[in-house]
Amino acid sequence: MNKLTKKIISVLATASLLLPITNALAYTPRTSLTESDCTSQYWAYSSSGNVFTRNWSLSGGNCTWYAYGRAWELLGQRPSLSVNGAHKWYDFNDGYERGSEPRLGAIACWSDDASTVGHVAVVEAIDGDNVTCSESGWSYTSGYFKTVTRNKYNMNYSLGGVERKFQGYIYLPIADSATPDTTISFAEAPKTMPIVNIADLQRFVPGEVYPHKKTEISIFINGKYMSFSTEAVNDQGITLVPARDLLEAFGGSVYWDNNTKVLTSFIGNSVFMARLNSNLLYINDLPIEADRPFTINENGKAMLPLRVTLNILGARIVSIDDYMNINIAY
Repeated sequence: MNKLTKKIISVLATASLLLPITNALAYTPRTSLTESDCTSQYWAYSSSGNVFTRNWSLSGGNCTWYAYGRAWELLGQRPSLSVNGAHKWYDFNDGYERGSEPRLGAIACWSDDASTVGHVAVVEAIDGDNVTCSESGWSYTSGYFKTVTRNKYNMNYSLGGVERKFQGYIYLPIADSATPDTTISFAEAPKTMPIVNIADLQRFVPGEVYPHKKTEISIFINGKYMSFSTEAVNDQGITLVPARDLLEAFGGSVYWDNNTKVLTSFIGNSVFMARLNSNLLYINDLPIEADRPFTINENGKAMLPLRVTLNILGARIVSIDDYMNINIAY
């Protein structure tokens, strides 16, 4: 599917739901940073969504991994930033405006004289000449999640004996006010949908914790049995589950447009979409191909393929036992 077709589908679906969505989301500053701030927006920082790999052996994450994930949070969709090293971000043609003055939510960029190493951070606060950025990174043997305040006229710094010279700011298309310019025209506004951190799963003893027939499929999310309105089914090796039940279990609110046959779910800062009888599922306008289409069963229940939907939501299947208990962590 080309970009134009994808855009047309997205526009039709959102228009039919009376949901004008822009990239200019309101800015909410992050004046302190911990690792849990990243896990609360799981998709933007997970290996399923973020194009950069975090260095898990250290206590922090690579600066590109964090800045890319933070940009995703602020934009509400995948950013078009460079997928190369930090020293290449500022000169990359991503379509975003550049400049030398700080703005809230902008990406601050550094590079060394040889253009081999660099750094990126996100502007969170501006107080006169002082610029506070949230950032993550690592230096040989240690890592960090933190906020750093620098003078806007002296943004250069040294790390490991290498001078990082400030290049400028990449301005993300977000608003710097506390009021979103996004309008939602639903009869019932979407509820707040917190993302739950991954929890340790309980260990299930087959046939004892939840005894049932071996032909039935039972779904557990973070150790809790999910009572669905219709049974999950195995369709030629692919597990299909009721769409509304699954998405609501992950904190989403679900809307169905009978004219376009599009299901939309708002989960945290993300928008999940599926079109009837299509193998393409969408997260923030990004198409993901599933091994089974989104369908409606003989009882009128909308059914989604489980594994690919979980991947899109940033969850994972951690075990399937002989009694067809499917244990999911999120």
